[in-house]
Amino acid sequence: MWTRRAALAALAVACLAACSNAEASAEQEFIDAMREEFPGGDGLNDEEILTVGRDHVCGQYDDGQSGSGVLGFLTNAGYSTEQATFLIGTATSTLCPEHG
Repeated sequence: MWTRRAALAALAVACLAACSNAEASAEQEFIDAMREEFPGGDGLNDEEILTVGRDHVCGQYDDGQSGSGVLGFLTNAGYSTEQATFLIGTATSTLCPEHG
């Protein structure tokens, strides 16, 4: 019985580590894309870039916004339509693929 519990605990730890690595990889992919392709992205630090993706895109979807609602939120925040579209596509393909 204890052996099975130990095995399950080890599996849970391994799953958490894998999820953590996948999240870190997705975050770095988002940061890299923003630095390479987004006008002005090179003037932000990593945490600021992640905040834009997590809060301004993923967070809006999490709150129930539609794609056009997220686009409107971003353009009202001062992003051009092109910038907003890039943000949405990049964030939903890396940080929150469940919304892509």
